[in-house]
Amino acid sequence: MSRYVYLNGTYIPANAAAMPLDDRGLLFGDAVYEVIHFRQNFYVDGEGHLARLDRSLAELSIERPYVSHQSLMIKLRYLQGLNAIKEGFVYIQISRGIAPRAHPFPEYALPSFFMTMSAKNYMAFSPQEICTAKDGRWHRCDIKTTNLLHNVLAKQDAAEKGLFDTWGVTDDGFITEGALSNAWMIKDGIVYTAPETCNILGGITRRRILQIAQGLQIKVQEKAFTLDALYAADEAFSSSTNAVVIPITKVDSKLIGTGRPGVLTEKLNNAYMKFVELGVSCG
Repeated sequence: MSRYVYLNGTYIPANAAAMPLDDRGLLFGDAVYEVIHFRQNFYVDGEGHLARLDRSLAELSIERPYVSHQSLMIKLRYLQGLNAIKEGFVYIQISRGIAPRAHPFPEYALPSFFMTMSAKNYMAFSPQEICTAKDGRWHRCDIKTTNLLHNVLAKQDAAEKGLFDTWGVTDDGFITEGALSNAWMIKDGIVYTAPETCNILGGITRRRILQIAQGLQIKVQEKAFTLDALYAADEAFSSSTNAVVIPITKVDSKLIGTGRPGVLTEKLNNAYMKFVELGVSCG
């Protein structure tokens, strides 16, 4: 965890940071967040993450507490220097602000803005097992808010079963996404992932993988797939900022394909890691 954090315009020791009890992020989950991986001076898809942060703020009508992406990146790099972290993740959270508890938006509150950092590498490329469950989230999953209770419960359910994650299933039997990741399957050489709608969060890593697949001339369809189709898939994987491409070799105790990481899954992971290394070398 950070030795230093950024909080409302100041850099302070982490153990001295505190948020008021009437912050709307605490009271209502009235806040948005982003997580960005960095390696040395390269913030992986940083512009994409910050653009999504802008969008989340706009969708909730929260004022943007920074002048530009360039000014925010200056703050990020300064915080990285204070913490002396070469590779890790920055967590950015912005709430509507501090105000007496009342559901309507406060008239004069200023956004609360904090950032923390942790030293951490990407999760290793290794086969994982998941389960599925009904997706009970609200209908604006495209906004990256701190309202994550359903995600917490889904991840806890997987953890109690000794599994990596839980993927959500709609009432119609379609896979949406994981508790912390986007969901993918591969059948007959075609990669499938749910389209960007209000049912999923438009993952920045997801978008990068789509670009990489196009460059590798791997066929991709942004098309929702069913749980039954997933069971019959040749390969499956999840993607996220923290765990780029993770092969999913078993779903609900059913083997996917050969039960080992697939060729296309590994190919996409290797290409993504080359993209990161190129960014580091050019950064």
